[in-house]
Amino acid sequence: MKLNEEIVKSPVTLFLGAGASVPLGKPSMEDFVTNLERLIPSYSEYRNLFSQISHFRGKDLEAILSDLENLLNFHYIDSFNCRLKAIPEANARDEDVFLEIKNAAASGLRSFIRHQIIKEYRELDSEKVVKVYEPLFESIFSLLSQDKVVLPVFTTNYDLAIETFCKEKYQEYDLINGLESDGFENEYVWNPLMIEPLNQGYGKKRQIVLFKLHGSIDWIRSKTNNRIVKAQPMYDLLDSDV
Repeated sequence: MKLNEEIVKSPVTLFLGAGASVPLGKPSMEDFVTNLERLIPSYSEYRNLFSQISHFRGKDLEAILSDLENLLNFHYIDSFNCRLKAIPEANARDEDVFLEIKNAAASGLRSFIRHQIIKEYRELDSEKVVKVYEPLFESIFSLLSQDKVVLPVFTTNYDLAIETFCKEKYQEYDLINGLESDGFENEYVWNPLMIEPLNQGYGKKRQIVLFKLHGSIDWIRSKTNNRIVKAQPMYDLLDSDV
């Protein structure tokens, strides 16, 4: 996909990590993974799996999810018998650990983590969002010339902070995030072509082009047509593996 020149040649690009949501009362990735470990029931079959993966991956949530995805890609295998490198904290002899990883446990753990992500990040205080982000965007756009009112924003966060800000400040800001209305299905579908070209009819509105690198709590992938669709961030209304 060829992006609009205004995006590619923008003199300023904003990248937001987990720390950008901390002022909104949301945990950083490290804190989220720490809390996650406490939330997994001690009797569940995937608690041990989480402990093993997180030992090697640390507090990197995306790495943990990526490992689970890799395991589940072997959909034709019910379980793995594997040997992990020694975990001194778990084995006084400092020997390798043999572990059976069941596909069902990996699937259950992945769903559990996704549910916790949605439950944690689906609610935001809109007033707090404006208070935190307005000075930032005002400062950035003040550096841009009047004919350059496009700001690319890349984020690894799942929450709707940028979407909420643009909604609250709709008279000044316009959000371009690749979603287009599907009149037939009465839903919003992600389409990269919606980013090119940029909207032209908004006068002097500031345009924020949002790229959510790890997805969003209000996105689901439809199994029937493999499309990314905007939906309510309520996991209990959806299939647990969507």
